[in-house]
Amino acid sequence: MDQSKTNSEAERILERITDAYYALDLSWRFTYVNGQAERLLNRRREDLLGKNVWDEFPEAVGSVFQENFQRAIAENTVVSLEEYYQPFKTWLEVRAYPAPEGLSVYFHDIGERKMLETEQVRLANTNRLLLESSREGIYSIDIGGRFTSANSAAMDMLGYDVDEVLGREAHALIHHTRLDGSPHSRTDSRIHRVLQSGKSYHVEDDVFWRKDSTEFRVGYTASPIVVAGVVEGVVVNFSDITERVALEETREALFTRDRNIAEQLQVALQPDVPDRVPGMAVAKYYEAALTNEANVGGDFYDVFSIKKGVTALVVGDLSGKGLLAAAQVATVRNMLRAFLLTRPVISSALNALNNVLAKHAMLKGFATLFVGVYNESTRTLTYVNCGQEPALIRRFNTQEIEELQSTGPVMGAFPNARYREKTVSMNRLDALAVFTDGFTEVGPSHSNMLEIDGVIALLKQDFHFDAAISPTSAVRIIRRTLIQGVNEAARGGDIRDDMCLLVAVAE
Repeated sequence: MDQSKTNSEAERILERITDAYYALDLSWRFTYVNGQAERLLNRRREDLLGKNVWDEFPEAVGSVFQENFQRAIAENTVVSLEEYYQPFKTWLEVRAYPAPEGLSVYFHDIGERKMLETEQVRLANTNRLLLESSREGIYSIDIGGRFTSANSAAMDMLGYDVDEVLGREAHALIHHTRLDGSPHSRTDSRIHRVLQSGKSYHVEDDVFWRKDSTEFRVGYTASPIVVAGVVEGVVVNFSDITERVALEETREALFTRDRNIAEQLQVALQPDVPDRVPGMAVAKYYEAALTNEANVGGDFYDVFSIKKGVTALVVGDLSGKGLLAAAQVATVRNMLRAFLLTRPVISSALNALNNVLAKHAMLKGFATLFVGVYNESTRTLTYVNCGQEPALIRRFNTQEIEELQSTGPVMGAFPNARYREKTVSMNRLDALAVFTDGFTEVGPSHSNMLEIDGVIALLKQDFHFDAAISPTSAVRIIRRTLIQGVNEAARGGDIRDDMCLLVAVAE
C-alpha cells in the first residue's frame, strides 16, 4: 500500500469524523489537530502543532484532564471522562487512547447533554430545539423500552422518520443483533440495565441497525430519566464511530507492519558475538521493548577486531523508535567500524564520525555510544563514552564498582564536538558491563525505576565464583544475574525501551 496515499486517507477520515481530535507525542506536543478541534479549542492548528499542550492550555495543568492523560500513558489504558472545563465554560467528554507514539484524544462538547440530564422532566417540551441542534443522535425510551422521542440526527443515522419509531420497542428495532451476527437480548443491553439500576452507562463500541438492515458502529451514553426519585425511562446519546474505528484499525495495521519490519531489521543488524575475543570472554543480551510502551528502537551492540590482539566493544542507542531508528543502526555501526579501523586514536575516530553525522544531518535525532577498545597485550581498555549510560567495571579483587562516565556529548547532534578518551587497566576476572538506558529505566512505573544505582547493586552481588573459575563461566554468570535482577525490578511492569547489554570478563 502506498504510504502517502494511506496517510492522506487517514487525514481525510480525521477531518470527516464528528469528534474533535488531536494527537500528542510522548513529550505532550501536538502532532495533529483536526478541523473540529480547531473550532472547539478556538485555536488554529498551525498555532498548536509542535507545541506542548500544557503550555498552550495552562488552565488544564493539575486538572483531571492532565491526571487522566498521564494515567493513560503510564498504565497503557484507555481513559474516558466527563469534566467541566472552566475556560470554555462547558463540559467536555474526552476519550484518550494510548499508542506507542503518544496519545490520541477524541472529545466533544457535552454541555447540551448535561443540561438535558439535569432537566429531564422538561425533555419533551423545553429541550426540543436543543435536541434538534445536537450533532449527536439522541433518543429516549420509556420504562417499557419504547421510543418516546428522537432528534433528527438520530433518525438520519438510523434511516427512519420519527413517526416510524415512536411507540415501538427500541431494542428490537435498532439493537437486536451483535456485530458478529449473534442475537443481542434486551436483558444483556446496557441501555436496559439503566432501567434496572438507575445508573448511567457509557459504551465505547457497539452496533446499531438501520432501517435497511445494515449496521454501523456506535459509541453511546445511556442515562436514566428520573422523576420524583423513580426511573421513568432512558435518554441515549450516540455517535456513529464507524470511520473512527476504521482509522484505528488502519493505524494498528500500519504499526504492526512497521514493527515487524523493524524487528526483522534489528535481528539482521545485530552481529554474531563470539564467546571469546583476545584476552576476554564476552556475552551479549538484547530484548526489544513491549508494543504497549514503545516500538522497536535503535539499540545495538558490536564486537570486532581492529588488529591482532585489539578488539572493539560497542553499545549504542539511536534516538527515536520504529523502522527509521532501526535502519539508522546500520549507518552508525558501519561508519564507526570504518573510522576505528582507519584511525589509530579512538577519540580522533569519534570526533571525525560525529562531524560527518552532524554536519550532514545523517541522523533523525542523535545517538549515544560507548566505544571501548581492549588491548590484550597491555590488558587495558581505552574508551570514549558519548552520552551513554556509565559503563561499569566490577573489580574482582576488591569487589568495587568503577563507573566509566560520559567523556563527551551525544553523537550526531553537535558539529565540532570533542570527545576525550580514557584508559583503565583490566585484571583477570575484572568484569565490564555496557548497557543502554533500557536497563536503568525498567521498573513498575516511571517514578520507580531501577536507575544506575540499581544496576550497580546487582553487579555488587556475590556471584559465587572464585579465582579458579574460568572467565567464560564468569561472564555467563554475571549476564544471567543482571538479566534476572532487571526482570525482578520490573515487578510486572513493562519494558519501556529496548535493552542491550555486553558483558566482558578479562582473562
